[in-house]
Amino acid sequence: MQAPRFEILHADDEIIIIDKPPGLLVHPHPHAPNEPTCIGMLGRWAGRAVHPVHRLDRATSGVMLFARDPDTARELSRRFQEGQVEKRYLAIVRGYLWGAQLLDRAIRRKLDGEERAPARTGLLAHARTEVPHPVGPYDTARYSLVELNLITGRPHQARKHLHHLAHPVVGDKRYGDKAHNLFFQRHLECEEMLLRSMYIEFELEHRADTLRFTAPIPPRWYEIAERIGLELPERYIASPPEAFGGGVSGTVAGGGASDTEAVEL
Repeated sequence: MQAPRFEILHADDEIIIIDKPPGLLVHPHPHAPNEPTCIGMLGRWAGRAVHPVHRLDRATSGVMLFARDPDTARELSRRFQEGQVEKRYLAIVRGYLWGAQLLDRAIRRKLDGEERAPARTGLLAHARTEVPHPVGPYDTARYSLVELNLITGRPHQARKHLHHLAHPVVGDKRYGDKAHNLFFQRHLECEEMLLRSMYIEFELEHRADTLRFTAPIPPRWYEIAERIGLELPERYIASPPEAFGGGVSGTVAGGGASDTEAVEL
């Protein structure tokens, strides 16, 4: 079994940005006590404890932010809670979607709780494709590439909102469509959930510039997109769609490692 690894997109004295692969836990889980985690691997690399200031589901890949000290972690956690951090995702979903829309639907604050909280997700459809292969009761299968702007941050927010919209993420075993998941497994050898954290933007009080980080679309996504005829525009990597404003910069200058590094167990 290949050891898990991830890329460090940026590191300085206060923050570390990684590109998390699908399937890797962020925190230790009681049902998987011996599995590697981002916290453990990154802590060993940094030589001290690191502090995750937001979460990515195990099955979700892409940009994730860690703080290197408790003060920075507290500031970033506050900014997340106050909606001062911009987070964007890409997803391949079942069915056709066009244009832009706001998904505004309250969801549970905790996965096993009853209390609901407001949750808002901006959605922008980029591309569509139809695959000439029967899936479920239909003679063909339709898919869309969408960008999601998580205005709030609730557990499984993007996945729940897309499920409620009847356009679940391909590969989502909890909220997805079993027939389409099975089609991707059998015919595309793809078992991962096709939801990826692409971009994060935030500020720190003593830094003059807004910090912006993006993760590249991985080769596996290009392979899948080519096989189903779905276009993944290169311009997204260079700059996000104008509908959400702003531009993506590279790594932010600072101390520590700024080049991409691979971390392994």
